[in-house]
Amino acid sequence: MSRTDQQAYEKDSTFWEEVRGEPLSVQQRGYQLYQDSVQRIRQSETYLDFVDRALNRITWPKVLVFGQIFNNHRKERSWILPPITALVQPISFGGTRLRLNGAYRKTFSDRTNLNLEADLSYGFRNQDVNGSVSLQRKYNPFRRGQFGVKTGRNCEFIYPGDAWVNVLKRSNIYLNSGLEMNHEIELFNGLTLMNQVELAWRRSVADYKVSSNADSIFGIPNEPAVDFTPYNAVYNEMKLFYTPKLCYLREPREKIYMGSKYPTFYAVWRKGVPGIMNSAIDFDYWEFGLLHTIQWGTAGNTSYTIKTGEFTNRRNLQIIDYRFMRRGDPLLFLNPQRIFQALDSTFPVFNRYYQGNLLHEFNGSLINKILFLKKLSLQEVAGGGFLIAPERDLKYAELFAGIERVFKWPFNPLARIKLGVYVVGSVANQFRNPVQLKVGLTSWDRFRNRWR
Repeated sequence: MSRTDQQAYEKDSTFWEEVRGEPLSVQQRGYQLYQDSVQRIRQSETYLDFVDRALNRITWPKVLVFGQIFNNHRKERSWILPPITALVQPISFGGTRLRLNGAYRKTFSDRTNLNLEADLSYGFRNQDVNGSVSLQRKYNPFRRGQFGVKTGRNCEFIYPGDAWVNVLKRSNIYLNSGLEMNHEIELFNGLTLMNQVELAWRRSVADYKVSSNADSIFGIPNEPAVDFTPYNAVYNEMKLFYTPKLCYLREPREKIYMGSKYPTFYAVWRKGVPGIMNSAIDFDYWEFGLLHTIQWGTAGNTSYTIKTGEFTNRRNLQIIDYRFMRRGDPLLFLNPQRIFQALDSTFPVFNRYYQGNLLHEFNGSLINKILFLKKLSLQEVAGGGFLIAPERDLKYAELFAGIERVFKWPFNPLARIKLGVYVVGSVANQFRNPVQLKVGLTSWDRFRNRWR
């Protein structure tokens, strides 16, 4: 859409007056002066120092609840430390754990960056150390060139997408130690290739010492952990994304993507590689789909995803690698772009399935037309989804609508949460779900610029 050279930022107003073919009108001149003055203030060392002092100021809300940030705009780096209340995990598998985590982020003058994260914990009952350490490095800002390495040892979920009442069961836990390496690069404009290699050592936690406190608090059935023979697993996953006519701005040191009016098409191949490092798995999973976000101006925006997938090879497919369709929670409304809200059970799919999810955010375009309601800052959402799983003879569809409100924490203006109330209805050829009322609570991830 445009190309800007570094020299453009170094020219003064006299140069632009000389090269401008048509003089600015009085209104344009006023707008230019206003924008230039705002830009000068926002880029001034005085203002940036003030922002750093506000972020770095140590306060009790940050120390106890929100976590502390130490930012240095001159060196373009920041440290992120957890709050005191996050140092102890009273409810976790195997009992209470002491947790230490933090992050370091650095952006260099050539717009490359480096992210380091560590999240470690110590369990008192089993005297074990779990956690992960990761490094992510962007080395080519013009082609999305980046690589990452992550290693760790953690208790993972066999059914990671199940409803929370099932996720917390001991029978859903296993011990995973592993090493992940990933790389991403844009082959040409709009076409991006991602590759990830994972080495994993799967172990049972049947010999872990556990407490029944969580069972009594949450009313979870006291089921023992699954006891299975330890095995190793090696994975290779390749993803290819293509967005036709992807628009971008070319800055002196980086490429800024502006989106496209066409959807993004993608293909995923996940391979369980046998033999290497005594890997005991052997399967191939393929997935194809498209995703898109359409901006409708004042009418809001629509996001949708359509995909299909299947296992083409299941010579040695472990339960941990199954593809599960997640059931809906009884009360909680979860991410509607990935999860069905009223599905009655969690089940695996092996043969080809078809799935679609849609979400439209009106951004207040309807409620704001109603007298007095505009002052409440409410936002309307609606959407739905469908699932076709021939192997289970299942045809399922759902619709939902809701009202949301975004709140800012008074002690931390950078932290936001979204509270919503929703009505969900569904139809299926194998079961019946009545209309359900649900609530949703999500927080804003300011580092990834999205709702969690």
